[in-house]
Amino acid sequence: MNEIVSGTYWVGVPVPPAGTSLNAFLILDEKTALIDTGSIGTRDAMLENIKRVADPSIINYIILTHNCIDHCGGLAPVLEAAKNAKVVASELTALRLPLVYGIRPEVMVVKDGDTLELGRRKLKFIYAPYLCKPDSMFVYDATDRILFTADAFGIYTQPNAEWRLFAEGDIIQALKSYSRINFGEQSNLANAIKKIEGLEIDIIAPGHGPMLRGEINRYIEALSQ
Repeated sequence: MNEIVSGTYWVGVPVPPAGTSLNAFLILDEKTALIDTGSIGTRDAMLENIKRVADPSIINYIILTHNCIDHCGGLAPVLEAAKNAKVVASELTALRLPLVYGIRPEVMVVKDGDTLELGRRKLKFIYAPYLCKPDSMFVYDATDRILFTADAFGIYTQPNAEWRLFAEGDIIQALKSYSRINFGEQSNLANAIKKIEGLEIDIIAPGHGPMLRGEINRYIEALSQ
């Protein structure tokens, strides 16, 4: 099992040809939350990874960071397995689910700055719209000081022979390369990064690629310039 910190697990799927991954995260507390569901193509593998950690029926919340297919394309089958779960999303994401995916789940719409208590942990939602993802939001776990960043801070390749849970080596150029491909005009991402100033962050958990730790301020500074 890929445990990021006690009770928080990476349940994503590596994508070796691209040197990256489609990430999802399971947080076990008094209530259980799943962040993102991966794509249609990874849904079976992702469900198996979830089941290795816990029975999907205990999931209370499925949090969608935005409506792109590689983050919520697997929502329908996950909902079938997590029959007690409520979807948590921004208003724009909620509006797009029936239009893009043809499903109408019960959705708890959250606004910028809203929080969700799981028990020991409280999650904070931070709207971080950029470019073609106007509904994107970060999710911040202040207890374990983890920032889940959707498409920001991802990596397509890393200086390792194979995919690993945590990035190793000097990844600044890999971060910048990914950022240029995904975000183009840096001011869009920089505006989103401004919203996390002052947060105490030990780990960044992006939607693609390995988790970041150890030099968080350096990574933030590199992408905010």
